[in-house]
Amino acid sequence: RLYYQKNRERIIARQSQYQRENVADVRRRMSVYTKNRRGSDPVFAFKLRVRALLGIALRSRNIEKSVTTEQILGCRLDFFREHIERQFNRGMSWDRLGEIHLDHIVPLATAQTEEDVIRLNHFTNLRPIWAKDTLSKGAQITHLI
Repeated sequence: RLYYQKNRERIIARQSQYQRENVADVRRRMSVYTKNRRGSDPVFAFKLRVRALLGIALRSRNIEKSVTTEQILGCRLDFFREHIERQFNRGMSWDRLGEIHLDHIVPLATAQTEEDVIRLNHFTNLRPIWAKDTLSKGAQITHLI
């Protein structure tokens, strides 16, 4: 650790150069790492899914993501995970993540502006719901915030 602290700038420069020169190899290794970790760590898989879903929600409305996922959610990802976990219904768990969707209480379909999209992705508007229930719900508002 002391060596790293003394040589931080040089180490970072060397790592950056390696990554630039070996882009394909770095991407391949990161892909393997991500796939393995996603399969063995449901919380990591959840974080990746949240980031991806926010990106999709913004891109589908031609909005460039200019802030972090945590800024859009209005909380840190670990707090968001706990917030969602507290709302789990009977039978829900991180191991059943494929059967659970994140539902917008007030649907994204109601968004008219970029600010609406950001506001509707706040953690207080998101809840876990069984996939079959959210698919049948569609863009209806079923609960008040």
